[in-house]
Amino acid sequence: KVQTLLLLLKKFFEDPNRDKDMQCLIFTERRSSAKILYHLIKSFGHEDPNFPMKPDFVVSTRQH
Repeated sequence: KVQTLLLLLKKFFEDPNRDKDMQCLIFTERRSSAKILYHLIKSFGHEDPNFPMKPDFVVSTRQH
């Protein structure tokens, strides 16, 4: 699933017709998943200099 996500993100962000200010939000059920995805996307960018994303992550708690 992560590999598919990374390939989709790369495809969308490399599209020459996209809005240059396009951003992406990825929601996860667990905080640890958000942090892991952040590190995976970041390392994917280091391995592929053409990967056009600058990842960051934020976690919060759901309040009832």
